[in-house]
Parts: sequence; structure tokens; C-alpha cells
Amino acid sequence: MLESHRAPEVTVAWQGGEPTLMGLDFYRHSIEYVEQYKRPDQTISYSMQTNGTRLDDEWAAFFKKHNFLIGLSVDGPREIHDTFRHDKGRKGTFDRVMRG
Repeated sequence: MLESHRAPEVTVAWQGGEPTLMGLDFYRHSIEYVEQYKRPDQTISYSMQTNGTRLDDEWAAFFKKHNFLIGLSVDGPREIHDTFRHDKGRKGTFDRVMRG
């Protein structure tokens, strides 16, 4: 796919559901694959839209190393956010998102 793509700049974006549930190894392998198959004259950018609840120092280092653009889903102040965004136990996620 990348080899046949003529654009000099390509963005690989992950979103929908919660992409961090795939785990870091999935993204490490994905980037290895992209780097292996991109054309020499192509610039690859990476982005992810996440709820931020699973982010930690290891994720942050990975994002920095690969220059990811990160979109963090926040629906407003705690009272509004937690009304719409909660975990399986119905507990609000605002504080975990802010830590991410």
C-alpha cells in the first residue's frame, strides 16, 4: 500500500473504540511495518485519538520517539465529562484522563 501511494506525505491515524487497548507491542510492530514498506522519499506521520485513561510514561516515551500527534477526548469539566465518559463500573474517567 505505501509503496504504491504516490503522496510524499502519509499520515497513519488510529481512532475509534479505544486504540490503546491494542497495547504498545501492536503499535511498535505497526511502525516497524510502515518503516519497512514506505518509499524512501515518503514522510510518515502518526496520530491517535484516545480517551487517555491508559496512558503512562511508557506510552508517552513511545509517542515522543515517533512524533505522534495525540488527540485527547475530554468532554468539558469533570461534572460534564463524567456524565458521558465512564468505565465499565460506571465510574467517571475525568481524573484518569487528566493524568494521561
